[in-house]
Order: sequence, then structure tokens, then C-alpha cells
Amino acid sequence: MRRREKSLIIIIIIFLKPIHINASKRSLSSNERNDIIIIILRVNNSALEFPFATKEKGEIVFNSIHVDPPINTSRTTKDLRLEEKIIRAKITAIDARSLRSAVVGLIDSIALVVETVERCER
Repeated sequence: MRRREKSLIIIIIIFLKPIHINASKRSLSSNERNDIIIIILRVNNSALEFPFATKEKGEIVFNSIHVDPPINTSRTTKDLRLEEKIIRAKITAIDARSLRSAVVGLIDSIALVVETVERCER
């Protein structure tokens, strides 16, 4: 019997403007939806996967972030690959603190690029 690979899904929501929601409101208006960016992150076997809606968006983000070296190359390594519309990242570190710092830095960089691309498309 084949074992199914487990993965962790992380959803990051970026609000470009404050949104006020009350209990009776069931959905967002189209303007409010335009002010939200959602990034879905899948973690498999210590690798991060960032799927994008299109190959073009994946390429824009990849080309923007792959030139950034790890903050501390003596403590962490970062391997980024673009496969179709998915950015795959493998980060290794000598300790948990360095790993957390490198992962948070990568997510921040991707979030910034995605936010910039979304604003330019409007």
C-alpha cells in the first residue's frame, strides 16, 4: 500500500486597504475583493511551493526574487526553481532560528512582488 505524502497548506492574506466587516455582511464587494491579495503556500518535505494563477505571474515573481542571496550564507542556503507556474524553494539552515528567518524573508519578498504586480495590473 502506497503512503500518501502529507503537506501543509498556509494561506497568506494581504489587505491593501482596511476592510470593515460586520456580522450581517456575508460577502465582499468587487472593489473590496480587488484590495485583497491571497497567496497559497504548500509545504512538502521541507520544500516550499508557491503556485500562481498563470505561468507569466510565476515568472515575474521568480525573476524578482531569485537574485536575492540568503541573508547569511554561512548559516542558510536557498535553492529556487520555477516549474511551469509553481515556484519551488528549498531552504536549509544550521539551526531553527536561521531557518525561520530565511523562510519569513522569502515569504515577505514574494508577498511584496505579488502586491506590486497586482497594483500594476489595475
